[in-house]
Amino acid sequence: MRSRTHEGFGLIDIIWELEEKLERLERLVHKIIRELHLKRTFNLGIAFGGTMNTVTENVGQSVIATAVPLEADGTTVTPGAVVSNQVWSVPDSTVVSLVSNSDGTATFTAVAVGTAAVTVTGTVTDQDGTTASFTGTGTITVSAPTGRTSALSVSFGVPA
Repeated sequence: MRSRTHEGFGLIDIIWELEEKLERLERLVHKIIRELHLKRTFNLGIAFGGTMNTVTENVGQSVIATAVPLEADGTTVTPGAVVSNQVWSVPDSTVVSLVSNSDGTATFTAVAVGTAAVTVTGTVTDQDGTTASFTGTGTITVSAPTGRTSALSVSFGVPA
């Protein structure tokens, strides 16, 4: 910064001093922005209970799924982001049934052995109020329960 002197301390010197202070302020603002960088959602994941994107259930079991906003790495949950207007779908309802819950989650019940793709579309509102629509996919694999009778065979013979 230029030094103030009695001679020559005029309008030009004041402008020069203000310019230097503005440059320091701009550097400080850029530093704050870098340090407080708001996270952005880049995709939507599906949490089946505590498992992300895939789950295995036995016939008759149910699992609740939640749409989860994720950062660019695909694994980190976006802090402060909120998902709304969730629309859930499953193309093969012969493997799993779907009930969309009023809180935006979905309950899937395993109906028959097989694999079902699950899709959710929702609106994500990030911390700063930015909104965007995303679609997430997941997989439910349905297995036969073990330790239970899975079939009954009856044979009829001719009485002797």
